[in-house]
Amino acid sequence: MRALKFLAALVIGLMLASVAKPAWALCYVAGAGDIQYYDGRGDACVTLATGSSVTINNPPTAPVPVSGNGVPSQVASAAVVAAGTIYAPADTITLTGGSFTTAAVLTVTDTKLVSATVNNAGSTCSGSSGTLTGTTGTGTKFQIAATYSGGVVSGLGAISVAGDYTVNPTSLAAEPVTGNSCTGVTLGVVMGALKASVTTAGSYIVAPLNPVSQSASSGSGTGATWNLSYTTAANVIGGVALGPVTTAPSAQIALTSVTTAYTAGWVIANSATAASVTIPYFAVNVANSTVGIPYGRLVSDDPLSTAWATQTVQVDLWNTAPVYATAHADRATFSLTSGAQTHEATFTCLFGAIQTDGAVSAECTPNSGATYFPTADASAHLYVTMIASTGSGVVTASKHLTFIPKVIN
Repeated sequence: MRALKFLAALVIGLMLASVAKPAWALCYVAGAGDIQYYDGRGDACVTLATGSSVTINNPPTAPVPVSGNGVPSQVASAAVVAAGTIYAPADTITLTGGSFTTAAVLTVTDTKLVSATVNNAGSTCSGSSGTLTGTTGTGTKFQIAATYSGGVVSGLGAISVAGDYTVNPTSLAAEPVTGNSCTGVTLGVVMGALKASVTTAGSYIVAPLNPVSQSASSGSGTGATWNLSYTTAANVIGGVALGPVTTAPSAQIALTSVTTAYTAGWVIANSATAASVTIPYFAVNVANSTVGIPYGRLVSDDPLSTAWATQTVQVDLWNTAPVYATAHADRATFSLTSGAQTHEATFTCLFGAIQTDGAVSAECTPNSGATYFPTADASAHLYVTMIASTGSGVVTASKHLTFIPKVIN
């Protein structure tokens, strides 16, 4: 019966289709009643009254599938970006960010040394410098440079081997070390996260921006961040399987503190210094694979009504992060020193008027054909650059532009 209701609602919606913003879906929420309407932009599903209908704006050629409140991306893997401090194997980390029904949870499997201090300077050390090696815990032991004076440890240098521990050293406050004939030397060691497994994949309507930080940990660890890759859950409405799979990842540019208006043709970036520019990216489901991107949205959080409203921005996608030429970063003409050959797609994003909540968004359409099919890199990433096609008004300092593509995997 539920499946029949879904099919009926879908047919009615398609009959009432009109041209407007191409973001729609139907969803079924267990225990919440009948089929509901979802606008694809992170809002909760809206319950339809019995016998009502809904207009599906500019429907695609096949249903956009959802499961629960949207298209749930699930975390497939996590690669550490920042190790943080005071982690131990088996610590669980609940991730923050994005729009989700269930947050992803990681379990730390491996740790490494991130810093050390001298707890006991020991004796009988030979020479003036050398390397000290950890002795307890399970896994590859850390190694750290040390200097000696009068046979005792007088200082510590760089970590040459951070180690890979599946069980932390026995005493973090006084880890015994060996090297250069030293006896009795112990170090206070601080361990950070090195690797983690996904224990709860989560369910995300909008994936968090990489790198992702934690909202909570079962241990004392803080500060670790992760780059996540995703799979997508089975797409089922009332027991009816649908396809293809769609996701709505995002890539964000944090604008500089400069408020000067952009001139037409200028690069939009997070820094005016080419070497300091960070090229944002979004993740897709499969590495080294083509994906379909029929359209996207570009969102600004600048509250000035004259900043981006009615302006046009060009968004380009690359499968390798391009490198801007010197003097060609934010608020300069576009020029690259490398990466031009990895260009995959161009979108034109036309902003509407600013809304009463202070946000303004643009609909982004492909410059060639109805859908782009870019190829992601080996890390399943597509990189994003932006150019102010028509310029801008004076902008507010340190705001953001976020590109949200509709990706068909």
